[in-house]
Amino acid sequence: MTDQRGPARATWIVIGMVLLGVVILANLPGRNGSASGGDHPRLAALMGSAQRTSDTKAFTGAEMTAMMGSCALDLTHAQIASGGEATIDIFAMMGSVTIRVPDGWTVDTRALPVMGGIRDDRWPAPAAASEAATVAQPPRLVLRGLVMMGSIFIKS
Repeated sequence: MTDQRGPARATWIVIGMVLLGVVILANLPGRNGSASGGDHPRLAALMGSAQRTSDTKAFTGAEMTAMMGSCALDLTHAQIASGGEATIDIFAMMGSVTIRVPDGWTVDTRALPVMGGIRDDRWPAPAAASEAATVAQPPRLVLRGLVMMGSIFIKS
């Protein structure tokens, strides 16, 4: 009698190695910014966690990958030009992504949740807004990507 588990086990090992390679290559410095931060931080967590804080005056976007782990990006001190837009590309597979944004930012969630969820936990904006705030467009943060059996949390 032959053992049928060998080929299946080898397949999962190869898949795991490929995924690990993708995460490592995605975080090499010199590709769309630096891996440590700047105006385009990249975070990756494979069965672990990654956290970054960005205080850049010209935030353009970020890349976040969480596979059976968690990524957290704090943008509470970052700035987007008034009426400007920044994009965060997200891939979460059985993991979670947490993004802290300043009050007044508009968050557009275009990410696709598959057996997962996107939850906006920010406090409601104040009811009485100043006239200057209504004339100028608020900064816009676009979240795009795929959330498979994972979650995205938006916090203030």
